[in-house]
Amino acid sequence: MNRPCFKGKPIASSPALARALRIPERQLSWMLDRSEQLYRPLKPKIKPDGSIRQLYNPARPLKDIQRRINRFIFSRVDFPLYLQGGIRDKKNPRHCLANAGLHSGATIVINEDISGFFPSITKSQIHDIWQHFFCFPPEIADSLTKLTTYDGQLPQGAPRSSYLANLVLWKQETVVVESLSASGVRYSRYVDDITLSSTHFQNVGRQKSMVRTIQSMCDKNGYLIKESKHRIESSGKAMHVNNLLVNKGVTLALFCNRWERNL
Repeated sequence: MNRPCFKGKPIASSPALARALRIPERQLSWMLDRSEQLYRPLKPKIKPDGSIRQLYNPARPLKDIQRRINRFIFSRVDFPLYLQGGIRDKKNPRHCLANAGLHSGATIVINEDISGFFPSITKSQIHDIWQHFFCFPPEIADSLTKLTTYDGQLPQGAPRSSYLANLVLWKQETVVVESLSASGVRYSRYVDDITLSSTHFQNVGRQKSMVRTIQSMCDKNGYLIKESKHRIESSGKAMHVNNLLVNKGVTLALFCNRWERNL
């Protein structure tokens, strides 16, 4: 499976949404009227490159509904294995070790990072996911967008944000993955970290073409590639994915749970 797929039942009305989330309609209506008021910004985190990561903590009533969205809606989405971050999957656990393992044995690894990913995900993009990926009617897409966005964007740190972040490229990503795969190139995305690898030699021209493919996909969706994180490594030296060595298989038994804790 190369495309995310929703296997749940359609939600056609507000009463049906309340039933799907196992909450009274009155509670749903109350939350929709107040969702923008129920976020608390946490102390900003300064990342190693000097950029700032702003996390938000939704108040308990909203956090409870968002967890219900995870449990009753996102749990019915099948995510392809190239999506590796922030997805609860008992059959195929997703974490940075598993992501690095997808690229073990490669002769070349290309790492790209999307700059300011969560703040760049707009309210309209989230609405598009609810309406066109899940195929919910506009009324339901409006409600779910209100429950999952803040100040016009996708807030990082909320329980359902990583699931939505994994779906924002759903229209183009499958085509990119299949195109790269046809050329013997492996693709994975760990939320905002994109990795390409190959067990075959890729000349400089082919490497540039691979990078342009990723840049084009991101550009079409309003995302920028962080040039300072661009890295090409070959088997003549250490190759890393999520800071794990992949030359001879992943050797560091390290689980990255920075996204999983927000599920």
